[in-house]
Amino acid sequence: MSKEKPTILEKEIIILTQSQNKLIASGWGQEVLDNTIGEKIFYKSDGLRVRGYISSPIDKSKKYPCVIWNRGGIGNKGVIDSFTARGIFGQLASWGYVVFATQYRGNDGGDG
Repeated sequence: MSKEKPTILEKEIIILTQSQNKLIASGWGQEVLDNTIGEKIFYKSDGLRVRGYISSPIDKSKKYPCVIWNRGGIGNKGVIDSFTARGIFGQLASWGYVVFATQYRGNDGGDG
């Protein structure tokens, strides 16, 4: 088993269309858009670049508990997309959590 610490290699803020943002507000609440940030990331694990997501409250003045989201599915079935990440993970972040979610290796542009 590798002793390598996972390292975030890239971060990109999730930007949705205006209509997607309206759906987020109506489905998960306006506070998701106003009070949280969602980011797509690549992190390094066992020498591979793996795609994931991080959502957190905008207020960085305190520490928050972390939720690790393990997706289900096989291969591309169950892949997390930016809209779902911004909505579901943003709602959890609006409740005061940091959410870390990962794709499977080899999905969504990741190695493996």
